[in-house]
Amino acid sequence: AKTFSNHLNGKFIKIENNLYLISGNNNTHCELYSLIMNQNKSLPNTNYPRINSGICNLNNEYIYVFFGQFCENSIERLNIKNLNFDKKWEIIKIKEINGINKISFIYLEKFITFLDDYNNIIIFGGQDYNNEKSNKSIFGFNLNDNSFSTIGKIDSCALYGNQYIKLDESIFSVFDENNGLHFFSKELDYHEIFNLNL
Repeated sequence: AKTFSNHLNGKFIKIENNLYLISGNNNTHCELYSLIMNQNKSLPNTNYPRINSGICNLNNEYIYVFFGQFCENSIERLNIKNLNFDKKWEIIKIKEINGINKISFIYLEKFITFLDDYNNIIIFGGQDYNNEKSNKSIFGFNLNDNSFSTIGKIDSCALYGNQYIKLDESIFSVFDENNGLHFFSKELDYHEIFNLNL
């Protein structure tokens, strides 16, 4: 069996035939695991421990990680093309925050991130770990100018502590505190289509 570092509450993402394991509790270590070679190797460390953060693959060229516990407004990315250990995670400076209360996502965690059709990384759901309140806003991070804007609202009333799954152009939010299954459709600007209480 392969031995990995402790990535508890970290993130992983599959890109082509590799798994990238990113950070975790009190841990900045990152690893790449080859599904073909059945081998893992160390990657450059993140600048901060990433606990319950968001992660996104940009065109198989960059990995972005967003926020997480104790990271406040911190974003960083790693260029995974021609990857070697000399590369560093680059901290992304947010240009501006358009129409957003900064406090509304300063402590954001447990959300899902994905690319849309307009060169934005979407931040959907999650919670404020500082006061355990649900995030009801949908944020867009513009990759052209590194700015944020609010692009929508989540109309479900119970999204705290959810797990999110994106399938094609829709999002499923599974098992909130009311044991609900929520389904959001991109065609309707990610408005909720149904809420099934289990």
